[in-house]
Amino acid sequence: MGRYVKNRELRSGSYSIRFPMGSGAVGPNSPVNGLVRYNTIRNRPESFFNNRWRSMIGNEIDVPAKDTFYGDGFTLEFTPMSYPYPAGNEIFLLVFIQNVFQNPGVAYNIDNYKITFTSPPPAGHQVVILHGAMNGSAFEPIPAVPVVPSLTTTTTTTTTTTAGPGVSTTTTTTTVAPGSVLNYVLNGDFEIATPLTETVNYIAIPGWKIYKQAASINAVGSVLGCPTPTATIPGYVANDSVLASTAYSGGTVNDFVPGETGSKSLLLLLAGSVSEPNATVHGPVLVSDNYLNLAAGDRVEFHWKVEMKPLSFYVEENFDVYAYLVDLSCRTIMLTHAMGDVRDWTKVSRTITGTEAGEYRFVFVAGSYDRTGGKAIGTQVYLDNVKIIKSGIGL
Repeated sequence: MGRYVKNRELRSGSYSIRFPMGSGAVGPNSPVNGLVRYNTIRNRPESFFNNRWRSMIGNEIDVPAKDTFYGDGFTLEFTPMSYPYPAGNEIFLLVFIQNVFQNPGVAYNIDNYKITFTSPPPAGHQVVILHGAMNGSAFEPIPAVPVVPSLTTTTTTTTTTTAGPGVSTTTTTTTVAPGSVLNYVLNGDFEIATPLTETVNYIAIPGWKIYKQAASINAVGSVLGCPTPTATIPGYVANDSVLASTAYSGGTVNDFVPGETGSKSLLLLLAGSVSEPNATVHGPVLVSDNYLNLAAGDRVEFHWKVEMKPLSFYVEENFDVYAYLVDLSCRTIMLTHAMGDVRDWTKVSRTITGTEAGEYRFVFVAGSYDRTGGKAIGTQVYLDNVKIIKSGIGL
């Protein structure tokens, strides 16, 4: 049966044709080379050839983008990138570590929103990923953007009306989405416990890494490639550079600061022995994944405590802990340095001065001092509610 087409040609000017429209799931079930359609899911025209649907606009990335991460000397995987790519499309990214171009498919591989390096970028080195300069054949259905935990802050204002008895309460909730340029501490209350990843070198939870390593104070040791800060305890003479046999661990536990929201805190655990009596071991080391953009007048706050149970064997040993901020140039700001036997929940608050303003990572170092001289060391340090109080704005 034949069909008669009245107008076999399209005239010039304002004439146009409309492609068949629909999602990729509509079909056709058995496409053949030469078909065209408008994909309403991906919002672009497509043609079918060489056994797959392909974009007709060429550029799969609508807006060029740059992702910035920072190496720590251990991490191989970084995510999420701004755009996803099927595995094998490494050549369609431009990747630099500390301004040095990386060989696609050799120095790194990609899969969806994740980039994985064959060797970890050094601590403090900037990882820059450019999207849109070239484009891969990302013509398969694009996966959903990975869920990144958001931080929610609530400000409550209460006023008393003059028209009569009663109180009018207004609650404003602002959701802050963390990104590569951050003013906020991601998962600072440690309520997000999963996913948890453990390797030989570290334990990772969203927003944080617990490094299974010692970190001698007074610039004897280093964290993130930067010397540790100077002790602030008057007359401090502890020796934390002796040979030690220690086990480091950590993770979230069901504990909380009275009067604060949430039901979890972070536990840093140290247990072992030292080769000399009355020595100290510092570790493990907790480091925030993101840099904190701190301005003059901002306050960094957190709560911490120390318990010895159920490690009754170490009940007579002391703790020796310190916390500080460190930036890319290795400038440090000591937040606290403390020793003792046990400590109930204690709040630390530090206001940033004008000369200190910058981008920092948060570091907390657990530790134990062999007070009894029996060469045993061990401690349990808890941390909670790490946050920034922006100048004039509570977050």
